[in-house]
Amino acid sequence: MKDFKLDAETLLRKIIEEAKLPETEKNIITKFNRRQLVELYLYISELKKRIQNCQRKYTIYIRSRRLVMTEKLKDHKNLTVFKQHGFIYKGESGKQVYGHSIFSGKDNFWINPESKMWDCKNTGKSGGFQSFLQEVYMLSMTHLTGDKLSWLNKNRGLRRSTILDNSLGYNPSTESYIIPVFDSMRDKIWDLKIFNPKTKKMIGTSGCASGLYGWETLGEAKTVWLCEGEWDRLAMYEILKKMDLLGSTTAVAVPGANTFKTDWATLFEEKDVYVAYDKDDPTTVNGIVRPGAGPQGTLKIKNMLTNKAKTLKFVHWDTSLKDGYDVRDLLIESRSHAGAYKKINSLLKSDIPLPEEFRGEVNDANKSDEELFIGPMIKHTTVYKEYRKWLHLPSTDVLDIMFGTIIANRLDGDPLWMFIVAPSGATKTELLLSISDGPKITSTTTLTPHSLVSGANYAGGGDPSLIPRLNGKVLVIKDFTTILNMNDSARDEIFGIFRDAFDGKTEKMFGNGVHRSYKSKFGIVSGVTPAIDMYAEGQTALGERFLRYRIPISSAHKDRFEYLSRAMSNVNSESKMKENLSSIGTSVLRYNYASVPSIPSDISRKLMILAQWTSILRSTIIRDKYSKELQTLPFTELGTRLVKQFTKLIMGISLFRGRDSATISEFMLVRDVSVGSIASDLNLICKFLYKTKKMQYADKSEISLKTGIPIESCRRKLENLMMINVIEKRKVGNSLHYKIHDEIKFLFDEGEIYE
Repeated sequence: MKDFKLDAETLLRKIIEEAKLPETEKNIITKFNRRQLVELYLYISELKKRIQNCQRKYTIYIRSRRLVMTEKLKDHKNLTVFKQHGFIYKGESGKQVYGHSIFSGKDNFWINPESKMWDCKNTGKSGGFQSFLQEVYMLSMTHLTGDKLSWLNKNRGLRRSTILDNSLGYNPSTESYIIPVFDSMRDKIWDLKIFNPKTKKMIGTSGCASGLYGWETLGEAKTVWLCEGEWDRLAMYEILKKMDLLGSTTAVAVPGANTFKTDWATLFEEKDVYVAYDKDDPTTVNGIVRPGAGPQGTLKIKNMLTNKAKTLKFVHWDTSLKDGYDVRDLLIESRSHAGAYKKINSLLKSDIPLPEEFRGEVNDANKSDEELFIGPMIKHTTVYKEYRKWLHLPSTDVLDIMFGTIIANRLDGDPLWMFIVAPSGATKTELLLSISDGPKITSTTTLTPHSLVSGANYAGGGDPSLIPRLNGKVLVIKDFTTILNMNDSARDEIFGIFRDAFDGKTEKMFGNGVHRSYKSKFGIVSGVTPAIDMYAEGQTALGERFLRYRIPISSAHKDRFEYLSRAMSNVNSESKMKENLSSIGTSVLRYNYASVPSIPSDISRKLMILAQWTSILRSTIIRDKYSKELQTLPFTELGTRLVKQFTKLIMGISLFRGRDSATISEFMLVRDVSVGSIASDLNLICKFLYKTKKMQYADKSEISLKTGIPIESCRRKLENLMMINVIEKRKVGNSLHYKIHDEIKFLFDEGEIYE
């Protein structure tokens, strides 16, 4: 700072000029010493950059001898809603602005921009955002008379009764028409649409959320005409009214062809839905020909409402009609409402009105399994080769497990949920990303309890929950560790939801009265670090639903160096790597693995042995979080769920490998999953006692030394294993010695657990 050459007088002048300080601030700054002036001058450049970046108007003032920028109240974003409906800014005082009132015509309308609270001093009206919308709506209805009403009748082609039935209005302050969008109960304004008769443009009110126009009429309606835009909905309403169909049939409108929120889909469950979007011709964007907005929007509707609506049909306008032809045009051109109704019904088809050249863009959600799984069979050895081009895979077993799990979930029966366990940097992410674009795959980076099952009470009853959208699919979670790191309450709630969902039925009641009930069965493949052992031991958190496969990672530094070397070689090819891996992963999943491989009797017995061994080693043992004292006696599942999971997994792996019958090779992979599904510490102890000690006794110190488990932790693990009769003990001198229990040894032998 001492090298800053400008003198105090020059600094003062530059600050005043560049910061454009108001007069009230100039007097304050003249009292600053040179050091303070230098600080302010250097700070100005940072403030000016911020102002330029946000492109908004700000006032700069002095606070605590620092330059501070504050947005001018007249330009506050929350004033937009008031300006849209006729407020004219005149001045400000303190934290409020005042100006022209559309209610009184006087300049005595006050607004707090931060809170959106307003007060019209002349009329006595006041309130917040919602009350302002209500007052504008009521005012506009009183002005829709005479020539203003006639203009709509003439220029929009709608009967006066249609306009008045739907509570349209006119705002004389803005010379615009108002179309109210109510919430599902019609007791609250959801949005006020503003139509400018000069520009013929329709905009929504700032601060209002998008909604379906007319959704308050859905109620008991069994048939719904879904239109594009407010005017088309009014035209369809008029047709239905004249045909005396209102009540059992209704019309609603989306705010735009490509706007249809996920939570709106449930509003159309078990209804006959007829989609009447505009006839928009293809357009060229950046040299690329794209389908028109209307046909493109119908594709989105088909994706959203297939399997929701009872019937789903689409209006196919004649290709000779003008670009943008819509329901209102049909009404205007028809000789009668009956003629219009007959004509539009004759145009309904089950297929979407997408031009032939864009048919390839139809989303997977529209296709049956037979249409989805149409790719060629790719040999598993080819898959290994393609993945090894980019990733360091000492063993390709993880590919067998990953693809085998996904394929197994296409088979009938309980779902298969698999954790792929490995430390960070061991290729989990790359593997899971490679399958994320596959058919019947839903991918996410993490989850929250409310994203799985939402209790949000949306207008009309929309439901954004993920669980019902997963039915028949496989959920790929890139990193489950983020869920493990959540607070106890959120994490346990997610585990509880998963436990319920495993059996295909999820039900939850929320405090706001919302009740969710779904029938949804889905698979899971998720990456996770070895931290899973901290939460899964004793199975109190996850239950017995998840299996775990552990990617074998060498402890030798030289071997681990290969992961770093491969990662470095891919630095300049990340995009190409992801593209190639995604291509091969998606191609594998495009094949229709329709046949069911057989399982020889000897392997079937081995699978039962594995299931029994795994169920014993995964027995629930609950200890106090702090004292580590036992809280209950251990209890063990029977293994029926596990044997079904192992059977499906070996089938899935066999299908991936192109086998008609499972072999010992596929069994050994299932064996690895079985072993990986046990807490790692328990595995180390069992493997040492069974394989190294050859069923001989060993004391606690030797076990601790050979396994690397701290001696106190080792003591508790040995206690756990004794309580579930996996090991037995005897006293030798003053110490206890342990070995594998004779009664369980046959499970280790026949299951080839550590072979």
